Amino acid sequence: IAISGYAVTADQYDRHELHELDQVSLARPITKWARMVITGEDLANSMVKAYRLARSGRPGPVHLTIPLQVQESPVTDELARRLLVRHAAPEPPQPAKQAVARAVDLLWNAQRPLIIAGSGVARGKAWDQLRAFAEVSGIPVFTGALAAGSLSDDHPLCFGYTMPVNTVAEEAFHLADAVLIAGRKVDWELGSGGIFPPDAKLVQIDIDANEIGENRAIDVGIVADAKCALEALTSEAQRRHGWGREPWVRRLGELRSARISATRRATETVMTPSHPGAVWERVSQVIPERATVVVDGGIVTMHIRPALKMRLPLRGTWEAAGSGAIGAGIPFALAAKLARPEEPAFVLTGDGSVGYGIMELDTALRHNLPVIVIVANDSAWGSEKYMIEDTFGRTIGCELRPETRYDRIAQAMGAHGEFVEHLEDVRPAVERALASGLPALVNIAVSTVPGLLQQRVVAERKSSVA
Repeated sequence: IAISGYAVTADQYDRHELHELDQVSLARPITKWARMVITGEDLANSMVKAYRLARSGRPGPVHLTIPLQVQESPVTDELARRLLVRHAAPEPPQPAKQAVARAVDLLWNAQRPLIIAGSGVARGKAWDQLRAFAEVSGIPVFTGALAAGSLSDDHPLCFGYTMPVNTVAEEAFHLADAVLIAGRKVDWELGSGGIFPPDAKLVQIDIDANEIGENRAIDVGIVADAKCALEALTSEAQRRHGWGREPWVRRLGELRSARISATRRATETVMTPSHPGAVWERVSQVIPERATVVVDGGIVTMHIRPALKMRLPLRGTWEAAGSGAIGAGIPFALAAKLARPEEPAFVLTGDGSVGYGIMELDTALRHNLPVIVIVANDSAWGSEKYMIEDTFGRTIGCELRPETRYDRIAQAMGAHGEFVEHLEDVRPAVERALASGLPALVNIAVSTVPGLLQQRVVAERKSSVA
């Protein structure tokens, strides 16, 4: 619930007063609900509705603008009681039995089925239910965004993240003849549905009925909470026999081994500065299993994902700042450290992204929040540099200064700071940062290496031109 003050009073509205801005209209496109609170009496109803809408269905943000005169209005005992009363979230919808039976039939008859788990699995705390259904059915699982770690990457049926940078996922999606999409939108990562074969059968679970069939026609839609739906699917699946899909699972295992080998060959190539993938591999060796890792950046994420294993659901190993939404890494980590003070919080970021929020290290120092910031410094806006250079043969405004010592900025504030130029020094530097007990920033020189996503964008552009 995002609450904004508003200094303009009702009699000053639309008179070009200082700070006059239509905040509600700005917030409305990116929230579930936004409104201005008009009176003190209106405050209770608005807050109650804000809580209800934020928590119901597909959870999301709401916005309230509260003008100065409402902030200063007296609060009666009755209004206080209405504000403080506990409002229970509505019970999530239950899956229809007929839809569950049809979904299980469809998946049971498939030869190359897949499960794609999304944020609905994480928000619904459906981790045990996801694992149970995967193990009963023997169907391979891919996880994405907040669902990373919902089934451990070490589980034999988990084949990693859904982003196009996972070549196993891309190949599997092209070959699948049936897909269960649990609690996630059919969005760009899934090619808006086009990444699956035209004749592939799709089952979609979503708490929001409006998402069922969005972008791609589906064969079975289940409007339900992911936890309830997966529990029902598991119960129904246990009635069937012969679920094993060993050849299919074995084929994906071979693809995964090939991807790991290719990644290792690429990152072990001797480079000066070091390959970012090799750097993240060393960093991952220091990160404890129970830690928050915030990934913040563009091309940085392309090289981090293959290096990190997600073993714990949501709270444990992976909370990404979001694809392309750069600059939020340090604030995210501060919040995580407040929520889980006993666990370390890491920010894995690039030099472009860290520039947006590096002064929040001062906040970390003032509030004794020892977050560890690891900067892969390629002295560039890496995502843009590769694609612009390929298009025009030169770069335009993509370079950042290699002389900028982000570690010294951290030191000047009183934080722990180190600069690393050689690959063998990465792990000791991160270990020292973790042991310092202070907010820390490790600034690591890396080469600009395009990620698979950037390479694909360029290849597709060239293909369309040809």
